Amino acid sequence: MGATDKEKKYSFGSLIHDLYGFIRPYKRKFFTATLLRVIGDIVNLYPAWALASVINILAKGNSEEEVNKIALLMVGWIIARLLRSNIKQWAKYFGYQVAERIDLDAKLKALNHIYSLDMSWQEKLNSGSKLKKVNNGGRGMQELLRVYFSILIETVVNTIGICIVLLTLDEFLSISLFIFIILFYSLSFRLFKKAAGQEYTVKKKEEYLEGIAFESVNNIQTVKALNLKGTILTEIRKAVDDLFKNIKRRIYLFQISIIWLAVLASLFEFLMYVYLIYQIVQGNYQVGVIVLFGAYLEKTMAALWELSDITQSVFVYKIWVQRMMELMQIKPTIETGDKIGKYPENWTEMTFTNVKFSYGDRNTIDDLGLTIKRGEKIGIVGLSGAGKSTLFKLLLDLYRDYEGDIKIGEVNLKEIDRANYINNLAVVLQDTELFNASLEENIKIAGIEGVEITENEIQNIYKTAYLTDLLEKLPNGKDTIVGEKGIKLSGGERQRVGIARALYRKPDILLLDEATSHLDADSEKKIQSALKEFFNKVTAIVIAHRLSTLKEMDRIIVLHEGKIVEQGTFEQLLKKNGHFTKLWKMQRI
Repeated sequence: MGATDKEKKYSFGSLIHDLYGFIRPYKRKFFTATLLRVIGDIVNLYPAWALASVINILAKGNSEEEVNKIALLMVGWIIARLLRSNIKQWAKYFGYQVAERIDLDAKLKALNHIYSLDMSWQEKLNSGSKLKKVNNGGRGMQELLRVYFSILIETVVNTIGICIVLLTLDEFLSISLFIFIILFYSLSFRLFKKAAGQEYTVKKKEEYLEGIAFESVNNIQTVKALNLKGTILTEIRKAVDDLFKNIKRRIYLFQISIIWLAVLASLFEFLMYVYLIYQIVQGNYQVGVIVLFGAYLEKTMAALWELSDITQSVFVYKIWVQRMMELMQIKPTIETGDKIGKYPENWTEMTFTNVKFSYGDRNTIDDLGLTIKRGEKIGIVGLSGAGKSTLFKLLLDLYRDYEGDIKIGEVNLKEIDRANYINNLAVVLQDTELFNASLEENIKIAGIEGVEITENEIQNIYKTAYLTDLLEKLPNGKDTIVGEKGIKLSGGERQRVGIARALYRKPDILLLDEATSHLDADSEKKIQSALKEFFNKVTAIVIAHRLSTLKEMDRIIVLHEGKIVEQGTFEQLLKKNGHFTKLWKMQRI
């Protein structure tokens, strides 16, 4: 589907509907600002009419009665000027507040929606592109409201008001101006709509460029470590050149549109002044009429050109909003909010029955059957690609497009509200993601509402995760800012924070995916020892790189090509002399 087709799908009616959805909570302030702006612009029509009337009076003579009329007209003139200035600013004061607020609300709503979307969608689009859509969409809504309060109301009031005033003088002038306004705006709309189709393409190119830039900066450590600057800059230059080529096309389409509009405006202005001069020479009009018409025509032209200038911006902002609303139309299939099933707190078994899962055409879990008893400590091992991490993703309820059933007790996982389920889990992945906040905040961010953690428990968590020595070394202890993605900490230190974060949740089920792989042997041994006590309170499922760390597991599951090929205790599996034994020997070499 081309850009033009997409443009047609998202009409101005759809745009107004979506905009008002965000305006609705602030509609009182919005309509107050609108009313003030309308009143201010109506008042602003008076000065030109008053000045033209003064000129006509002066042309007749200067009797006392006429002097009094002039005085009244000029008093009205200054009052109108002062009123309009004050009313206009109050209108913007209220209106711009609404514009800023819906920008923030739109971004918040879009981010909330992104967080709820399935992993299958998240994997298709990079973070930079997602954020570009969100930021542009919110800003587009803000700018559209600013255009509404700054230009659109004024243009509509001036157009209608000027035509009415001129109608009292001469029907031909009023009708001619009205027809010109319709022609001018119709032409500008048609011309700019074509140019806006190119803007849709430009936005897609910008999002792609933003995505590359964001990802490279977000992974700056890898970029520097592998000296990827040249490769990445080459890709960015290609994206920049492609983007600029499309921007040039967009600029051309917009500017050629303005040239055609300028020709139309100049011809109309010339013809109307010729008509007025002829009528004055014939004695049909007073000189004040040409002053009044000139003032109103100048006001109308200024408004139309301003409207023309912002029409191209309106099309751009419309596309920004469209891109964000397209994102928000994507429906999550997991976090839909319609699952009312609760996590069964008294479950005794977790069962996998004929579970199959594929990435595209590649099966990663194939007809898996498994029963885990509550409180059991399960180790998961296998070569790379065996399906270990995929199994964890299913346990984290990140995917539901699998065949078969996963049940917690008697309740199917697909029927449980995901938030309710996850609140009973804790996970430590291979690479712990940290935020640019303090060490303690990175731990407490994982807290569950309603679960109280005492200071003594926090200290025990630090001890269990082997963080006590680290806290003493950090310049501000637990309040030390760890940097974006925890860059100020080593890989092992980040993993310890990840383990502390998991413990802070007081989970019922604990998932560890190569959680100690970044630790040195001594630190790993200490943490494994400290975790023993904690393991007694949870059901633990552990993927381990070092098989020796699984000796204390109740049972070890061996995966191969997505299937369970062996299971048993550490000693039992060694005696079988099968897959597990081969893995063990590979590590012993």
